[in-house]
Amino acid sequence: MGERSNRGLCGLIGVLVSLVGCVGTPGERGTSCTVQVNPDGRKTLSCEDGTTVPLADGADGRDGADAPSRHCDAVDNGDGTLTLDCGDGRVFVVDQVQPPMPDASTVLYGSYVIRNSLDAERLHGITEITEDLRIDAPGVLAVSVRGLRTVGRHVIVEDQRDVTAIRLPDLVSVGGELRLDRNRALATVEVPALVSVGGRILVRSDAVRQVDLSRLTTAPVVYLRDNPNLVALDLPSLATAGEVAVTRHDRLISIAIPALAAVDSLTVGENGALRMVRAPALTAVGGAVDVGLNAALEAIDLPALETVAQHVVVHDNPALTALDLRVLRAVGAHLRIFGSALGAIDLPALATAEHLNVFDNPALSTVQAPVLASLSGRLSVNTNDGLQTLVLPGLTHVSGVVNVWSNATLRAVSLPALRSAGFPEIQDNPALRSIALPVLTQVEALHLANNAVLDALDLWALARVDGTLSITGNPRLPACLVDALVDQVLAGQVERRGALEGCRCEVVAGVAQATCP
Repeated sequence: MGERSNRGLCGLIGVLVSLVGCVGTPGERGTSCTVQVNPDGRKTLSCEDGTTVPLADGADGRDGADAPSRHCDAVDNGDGTLTLDCGDGRVFVVDQVQPPMPDASTVLYGSYVIRNSLDAERLHGITEITEDLRIDAPGVLAVSVRGLRTVGRHVIVEDQRDVTAIRLPDLVSVGGELRLDRNRALATVEVPALVSVGGRILVRSDAVRQVDLSRLTTAPVVYLRDNPNLVALDLPSLATAGEVAVTRHDRLISIAIPALAAVDSLTVGENGALRMVRAPALTAVGGAVDVGLNAALEAIDLPALETVAQHVVVHDNPALTALDLRVLRAVGAHLRIFGSALGAIDLPALATAEHLNVFDNPALSTVQAPVLASLSGRLSVNTNDGLQTLVLPGLTHVSGVVNVWSNATLRAVSLPALRSAGFPEIQDNPALRSIALPVLTQVEALHLANNAVLDALDLWALARVDGTLSITGNPRLPACLVDALVDQVLAGQVERRGALEGCRCEVVAGVAQATCP
């Protein structure tokens, strides 16, 4: 500080000292007043009588006359005291109390690599690492770092042969990735205080048995793959995530994500021992749900799920007997359920989807979607050997193909509200007796084939088939009914063969009825 500034500051101090009554015969050192330096750089004069006066440095002024004699010069004695010399014989020594400075030793600036046990001990007292923490420690079996709360970027443990346990019990926040990848012996990962991760969580290690993420609330990606010894995955606090993917685990029995409310995608696949998937609070998926190739999976519990922006695929889970989608109302792409042991598919709230595909479910007896109104793609119900009836009472429009194929015990198809469809194909259903599409008026094409016992047909509102009307290989269907349908429809092309001859038809209330010998 220059001479002019010293005079201005000291003059201010001198005036304030005189205001609080510190001017007089010097007393014993340090018993009258002290100057406290505040964290913002300002100063406060405090006296024993309880008086406090704020002080502040003045700005440099222009050259001029010397300050009045009552201004004082302040000299830092270097021992925690200030000497105030007011130029008229008045000299005061007061204590200067500095505030405690932040302990810079608790923050490690930059990145840090733990290569041995001494490196881990050197982190004692460190609460923050501003960049990366990496563990690269051949020969070290366990790494434990207590007190560390924050890592600014990544925590990386990869390609380690010897480490069996990683313990970071106080770690709360990771700004980037938590990457535990290809660690041959790593069995235990403990991060019980971890709340947030700014990047991907990747756990992929042969020996890992336990991953404690009990307080984790948010992460863009939670990705666990190829951990053959992982037994359970419990994420009790996870509320929001971009992607959750749990794939290729041999011993994993259950997945519970009870607090998860929203996620971009949920993938659970190729977990040979998995029996349960639970996400009871999940209401919205911004991308897709894919649960498949889990040989022992018995139940999928998604009772709060309302909307899925892309697709829902539940596939190749041969032990699956329970699927709770009770409030699912909208699927942006396809809803596909196949390769399960489900006895019923109940979708009581589903109103819209692009595709509905149900196939290869041998125990399936019923499909219920009572408020489903439209499909912008296709409806496929195929190779469900136990299915008895297919009734979708609210379905009015299907833009694409309606496939009902090879359902061994299916007896009736009823779509009483369907007014328009792209291409209905109903074929190879050996037990099918009746087809009822009573208000269907126009299609691109229609194909009814190889339904061995089909004898009742209600298509009497159909007026136009833009392409081919094909009715073939239905040996129990009266030929006169086929002829009546062909006569009423304007079709681009007609294929007719394999119907039951010798029947007599008559029209009753606008509907053709057959009498056969």
